Amino acid sequence: MSWLVVILVFLLASIKTTKGSDKSVSIVIPAYNEEATVAKVVSVARKLSYVDEVIVVDDGSTDRTVEEAENAGATVISHIMNEGKGSAIKTGFKYSHGNIVAFIDADVSIKELPECYVEYVNVS
Repeated sequence: MSWLVVILVFLLASIKTTKGSDKSVSIVIPAYNEEATVAKVVSVARKLSYVDEVIVVDDGSTDRTVEEAENAGATVISHIMNEGKGSAIKTGFKYSHGNIVAFIDADVSIKELPECYVEYVNVS
């Protein structure tokens, strides 16, 4: 349940200023060597009805993080070398198109981010 609160806070705190009243939501997932978990996190994020875009920022991974994220349907932006999580977050925010941007770790376990609970977050 605490993840719902965290996601809601991030969604509300990350509202980009826009002139229109239409809301669009981007989820940015910074990732470094997360081939084992990134696809599931992307899949859960893409199933949310209010999410318009899922971006994975690969921070110089040496494993199959990029391929797993792309196969799961994410847009992938890659750093050539590891620049750190802060830099990956900035890159994701810069290239996101949503006027609401949420950040989720690529290694969140599904026990921490259950699909059935996340759908209750209301971003209207």
